[in-house]
Formats: sequence, structure tokens, C-alpha cells
Amino acid sequence: MSNISEVPGSIEGREIIVTGLKITPSGLPIQLDTSDIVFPVTITRRASGEITKEHSPKKHKFNPSSMLNVSDKIAGKHIWGFSSSPITKKSICKGEKGRSGRHTGQYLYLSNNCYAEIIHGWRGDALPNHPKNKFISE
Repeated sequence: MSNISEVPGSIEGREIIVTGLKITPSGLPIQLDTSDIVFPVTITRRASGEITKEHSPKKHKFNPSSMLNVSDKIAGKHIWGFSSSPITKKSICKGEKGRSGRHTGQYLYLSNNCYAEIIHGWRGDALPNHPKNKFISE
């Protein structure tokens, strides 16, 4: 089990749970260079992600430095990711796993081909370019 809380850090798997105080579907679906269509999501304020199911066989599909094992985690101020299954506001749940102190928090399961990357880490480091730019086909 690895745990990364600074930039760059990413995870990918068959199912990822993301938690935070604010989770929002972020824009229209994106067509990847691989011709897959994915649905982006933004997680802010105490954002974290953990792989709950890994791909079999394990292989990097989106980022060669991504963690691939069950229970690998990322955390930071701001995380961006996507799922090949549609994400709606109704699929975002409150409480339980996303809970922190006085705030009920939110959580969401990303499924099928999914990916999450830290945009802004706990130390204040941020990625110079948004990760979605490397996935959009020209």
C-alpha cells in the first residue's frame, strides 16, 4: 500500500473511491486518444482517492507513473479524475466514507477504466498544466 500526498501522484484501476468535501462532475465527456469516452470529476477540499479494485492484468493505461495496487492512495487539496462510467450529481453520496469532523463530506465510486491525479498537493505544490490537457485528442 502506497500513499502519496504531493504532486505528481496518480492512481488508476477498475474501481476507485474518491472522497472530499466538494465533488463535482467537471464538464462534458472527453474522448481520449484511445477513442474511449470518459466522464471527468473534480474533488476539492480534503480530496483523496483509493483503489478498491485493480485491473487484471495490471498495466498502465493512462500514466506510466500511476500506482496500480489495491489500497494505493492519493490525497491533496485538489484532485481531478475520470471514469468510463457516467457520473451524475445523483451518483455522489454524502456522509460515511467522506465524513470529516463537522462536515458530512462526500464520496463517489469511479468504475471501469478510471484515473485520478493530484492537481494541488498538501504542501502547496500545484501541477503547471491541468492533467486533462494530456488526454484530449486534437
